[in-house]
Amino acid sequence: MKCIICRPFAWFRERLPALCIADHPEAQAKFMSWRGAKTNDRELLEGDPQREAVEATFKLRKRDPTAAFPQFLALAEGGSVYSMLCVGWLYSQGVGVAKDTVEAERWNLLALERGSKRARLQLADLYLARPDFDACAMILTPGVDEHWAPAMYALAMVKLQQPKTTMQRESARVLLEEASALGDVGAQWALGRRMARGWFGWRRIPRGFRLMSDACEKTFTLVDGNSRGREQQEANAT
Repeated sequence: MKCIICRPFAWFRERLPALCIADHPEAQAKFMSWRGAKTNDRELLEGDPQREAVEATFKLRKRDPTAAFPQFLALAEGGSVYSMLCVGWLYSQGVGVAKDTVEAERWNLLALERGSKRARLQLADLYLARPDFDACAMILTPGVDEHWAPAMYALAMVKLQQPKTTMQRESARVLLEEASALGDVGAQWALGRRMARGWFGWRRIPRGFRLMSDACEKTFTLVDGNSRGREQQEANAT
């Protein structure tokens, strides 16, 4: 069954007949990319005294994560905050090294203490996998207090995975509203979808459909623009 929200977007309907625009993996990747851009990864890397070694190791990780891991670990032990973040992620995913959530937590905490914003999100993912909702809330709340959209979205998703009380849902709604207002299209989509389904009261259902429609249009622009950019690059290459 086709989503009625997607009907105006023929380009996607032809290619993704079973999906809403915002459900498509490319759209989800764009939402994650937007949140990633709100971290301070670039600033950490640019200010890293071992930047050249970190960048070389990052490139190596794409080809051979097992060879890259000890290099990242050495850089992290030498004080590279960006490398601490990478080591934490590699341990959490079991990439290039045996999965070890204790070590993943330790390195992410070190990165967080030294100013990494992404480490807060990576820690929340670790705690959610346990699951430890209280630890998730504790690690994300300082980011929410700073009006940081990625933390707002993450905490809202945590609350929506807990027993669905009226208080939890309302708290999640407020967080998604604030993240949406800060430009998080994925948060707007998540809010609109649940609102349209009546999660936040039947009076908000019409607004939910409006939010979904607007989020779909924004997503179409994001993904279609990205697709056109790739097509142009391919044309230039030929």
